[in-house]
Amino acid sequence: MPTYDYRCDQCNNNFSAMHKIAEPAPACPNC
Repeated sequence: MPTYDYRCDQCNNNFSAMHKIAEPAPACPNC
């Protein structure tokens, strides 16, 4: 399963998440 990098639009937190490409983007762990 690939790892994707995200930035939360609400708090600008950068985080990585491992999931399938067909799954929706995960929620920010800080929000």
